[in-house]
Amino acid sequence: MTSARIAAALAIALLVSSGARAARGRSKTKTPAKAPAAAAVDAKALARAKEALTGCDQNPVSNGALFQCKQLVAMVNEKLATPAALIDADLEMIRSLGGELTMSEVKIDVGGKSLPGVGFEMKSQARGREHIVGRVLAFETQKGSGRSILCFSSKPTATDEYTCKKLLDALGIVGPAPFVTAEPKLPDPAFLGRRIGVPDGCKALNSDANSFRVECPDGAALFYSRAKTIRAAEVVANEFYTTFLKTGTAAPERPCVLGGVPISCRVVDSEEATFYLGIATVGGDPVIAICYQHPALIVAHPVCKDVFSF
Repeated sequence: MTSARIAAALAIALLVSSGARAARGRSKTKTPAKAPAAAAVDAKALARAKEALTGCDQNPVSNGALFQCKQLVAMVNEKLATPAALIDADLEMIRSLGGELTMSEVKIDVGGKSLPGVGFEMKSQARGREHIVGRVLAFETQKGSGRSILCFSSKPTATDEYTCKKLLDALGIVGPAPFVTAEPKLPDPAFLGRRIGVPDGCKALNSDANSFRVECPDGAALFYSRAKTIRAAEVVANEFYTTFLKTGTAAPERPCVLGGVPISCRVVDSEEATFYLGIATVGGDPVIAICYQHPALIVAHPVCKDVFSF
């Protein structure tokens, strides 16, 4: 599994998780750690973080930032949640990628303090010997709020381990604010070059010439990506479908229209949402799209209607 695919799957897992919910197999962090002193070293820590992230792509996520590097993925965010709940939620996202996850207690240096965290390794069920190795920690920043930092490599090397240590330290000190306060203006979301409507209150979290992700306050969301081949679209769709099945149950496929092309959408139902997943060749271009909306809604949500119809 490449870091690009992992980053994309994590973005979808973030939609699925809808916040820091308790996960299966609670983390072993016993007591909430306190935030390290940061005021005197913020500038130095930020410089270290930016140096370690040179050449990495940054993607916005809810309350934080996700960084996709050559073989490494890192994420930092802050939420109204306990440190234990934040660690559990991050580990649940890792688990949703599919594989056998093992965890252990570790100590992680942040700002000169040794904080409790969780080391993890996940062997891929689909990729034989390939696996990911990383660490995650969280601590209380103020009463009721916490900061979590996650870093792992898809092809672990000593260099990746060293880089993750640097990132866990630096991102733990500076938090997500330096990376999310000045968001660059994204291009308008477009499906194969055709601009789509973004309902009031909804927001594009990612958007470029070949993909976008739009989320709405009511929890609805739309994801789209243009693939190189229809086979590549099928592989990604299967990975997302497996992720969705970890939070819901498979439902009968449903006739739908994706980009004007009649297809059969795969459907996963959960208590919170229904996922509609489709792949199609539209005007010669293989595409994958996912609509995520409330189960009671039987027609396409306004955020999805320019791409899907049911």
